[in-house]
Amino acid sequence: MSTGEALTWSRQSAIRSRKGFRAAEVATGVGPSNDLEAAFRGTTDLGLQHAHLEIKRPEGIRAQAEAVTGGDSAVQAARAGTRLTFGAAGWTVGSVSAILSLALCSAAVSWVAIQKRQEHRWVIGVVLLSSFLLTTLYNLTYDPYHLAWLCNLTAVLAIITYFRYMPRVFDVFVYFAWTGDLFTLMGWDNPLCPPLAQSPATWAAFWLKHIGPLALTVYMFRAEGRRVTRTGLRLALATMAIYTCLMYVYDVLLDQNILDLVSASIPVDQAFGPWPIYVLVNVALCLCWYAALHWCLVRLGLVDTADRELPAASGSLT
Repeated sequence: MSTGEALTWSRQSAIRSRKGFRAAEVATGVGPSNDLEAAFRGTTDLGLQHAHLEIKRPEGIRAQAEAVTGGDSAVQAARAGTRLTFGAAGWTVGSVSAILSLALCSAAVSWVAIQKRQEHRWVIGVVLLSSFLLTTLYNLTYDPYHLAWLCNLTAVLAIITYFRYMPRVFDVFVYFAWTGDLFTLMGWDNPLCPPLAQSPATWAAFWLKHIGPLALTVYMFRAEGRRVTRTGLRLALATMAIYTCLMYVYDVLLDQNILDLVSASIPVDQAFGPWPIYVLVNVALCLCWYAALHWCLVRLGLVDTADRELPAASGSLT
């Protein structure tokens, strides 16, 4: 197959999985070479279905074709050759709309939280539910194992807290949100984030799923006068310890790497040393962060030192 034919074929089909790959080949009547198909299958076999990569350059096609026999380097070459870069054609209506929607929704939930607008509480609820639904459907389609990540657990706690306030759940929710969600927002080049050009709505939902819980905590502190209980820090640490242990078993049994408990996949972890050194360093940093976060909550008067349970309150979207 010539380079021109390959480019024509790649523009006509958005390859998302093996099923989509075969469907595109049948629909267009122009299929890729065996080498190119093998390169795409190699990436999906390693859990890279969420990349939704579209080939735009001849060198990308050659990189994939040459990568088939190179082991792990083959996957890296194929992935590098098809990495999406935003040019004139990259900024589509969908991607621009997703960025604007993210900005508007973030501003809306922040405004409701800071201004203590109880009559507009539903805005936070809509953002929480819609973002969680979109990202969950995306994960179920491309990588169901990612549902075990901490951000999804935090989103579930946020939704529970939105509809019904329970002091102990709120304790864990606050510490989880201001750890996992906050640090996720600090790194926009997140490998777990859906690609903007191919999945703009899910891309925006991914970030709103991390922004929504933070806005909800601020709202509940300011508008509803909620407080973390005196024993909230210990409960949050115990819950995090249990979650981490379960995730390690989950990673080993299902060949995953949730929380990087099996291998270091990001430069920061790699800088801490080999396994299990970097894991122990992360645990120590987590303990320090929880202590610092608790100190901030106390200084801001957001910890109920008398450990009084505030009356439960429920909310709704209406």
